[in-house]
Amino acid sequence: MKMGPVDGNVEEVKNILENHGLKLEDYLERPRPPLKCMYLFIPIVLFAISIILIILCTGNNVTATKLLYVFGFGSATWMAVSVQIMYKNNIATLCVSVGALIIILLAAGLMTPRETIEIIKDIRSK
Repeated sequence: MKMGPVDGNVEEVKNILENHGLKLEDYLERPRPPLKCMYLFIPIVLFAISIILIILCTGNNVTATKLLYVFGFGSATWMAVSVQIMYKNNIATLCVSVGALIIILLAAGLMTPRETIEIIKDIRSK
């Protein structure tokens, strides 16, 4: 094991640090505990509920519809943050965010599936 200018096995490096009054634990970073699946499952369920309610209640009550949009975007944000914390992958987080946005727009009727496919083809061609 080589640690800076010191070369030796683990015990030798540990002995050198202890002889100089240093603690090895002060220089090593403990890994963060993994995110529980519950923190990914809850926003997915909330997002699905908000999408179903947007489909069923769009147009009946303007205030309720706005509240459902906020609820949907909030749960989508929570879902994207959970994916980023759990997998530490920017591409996965981007896919979740864009996918959630497209699903909300489709559920609200602000975008048709044909327009969605055309937009995705334009993005892929660039």
